This record gives sequence, structure tokens and C-alpha cells, in this order.
Amino acid sequence: PGWICQLTDKHMQDPVFLDAVQAHETRLADTITHYSLRLPPMARNDDVARILESLILTKGAGGQTIIFTNTKHEADNLVSSECFGQLNCQVLHGDISQASRQTTIKAFKAGNVDVLVATDVAARGLDIAGVDLVLHIAPPNDADTYVHRSGRTGRAGRAGTSILLSQYRDDYKLNA
Repeated sequence: PGWICQLTDKHMQDPVFLDAVQAHETRLADTITHYSLRLPPMARNDDVARILESLILTKGAGGQTIIFTNTKHEADNLVSSECFGQLNCQVLHGDISQASRQTTIKAFKAGNVDVLVATDVAARGLDIAGVDLVLHIAPPNDADTYVHRSGRTGRAGRAGTSILLSQYRDDYKLNA
């Protein structure tokens, strides 16, 4: 799509688009459009933050976004980087108390939180209709996790978008 090409031209040199889940793998919802963006080999955290902000403002405008990280540390760092400007961003992972997690989920469901940065604790069981965009900071360890993460959007017949960010070092996960 044109908006992906514009974004990659702005932030990357020689982008490569990858098929994250092959056709014979676990079934993906037809209501979700999937994209993959390869990051430059030496991408710094601030580069990734700018790309995330552009993706959220371009593709997630008007809806909510869930950003999945592979570790709690990545989730905490991303939220503390304040890369989301005026968007209200909260973190959700296993080190957060159950009461705080429930408060965060309730606020997200109510639309008071724009961006939820989460580990796989949010990959299953959340049914939030307003999620238009799921971003994966890096490929998960298996295709099933990718399917469940992506399935947080495109629910109840609504269209959704899932975007996977990757680097060359992630190729073994994409081909598994």
C-alpha cells in the first residue's frame, strides 16, 4: 500500500517486505491486513520510536493501538521513552499488579488509553472492539503467538491492521 511505501521511504533505505506467516500456517482472520517492515540493521531506539509514532498516527488514527514487545523490559522502556507525544500510553505485563492490570484494561476498553504497550500477557483473552492497529516490535518466537497477538484487532467483523517490525537477525523466526 502507498502509505507503507511513503513511510518506509521516509525512514529506511532499501526496505524489504516479508511474509510473516505463510499460507499453510495457523489461520489468520480475514478481517486483518498484515504488513511487515524491516528495520535498518543499526536502528536505534529513537529511530524505532519515530517509526512507531508515524505508524500509530497514520494507520491507528481514530482507534486504539496495542504494541507487543517480547520482554517486560522492552515494554517499560518504550513507555518511558515518551515517544507517543500527546497519545495516552500505558504498559501491561506480568510484573504489573493484577489490580493495576485490571485498571489499565478497563481504561483501555473505555477509550481513555490510546496505546497499550504489552507483553504476551495481552495476546489472549482481551476482546476490545476499538483496537484498529497491532504493532509487533519484533517477531514473536512462534507463529501461534503472532496469530493471537494480531487477533487483538479485526474483531467482530471490523477491519484491523497488524504490522510486524523486524531486523535481519530476526529472519530465522520469520522462516520457522
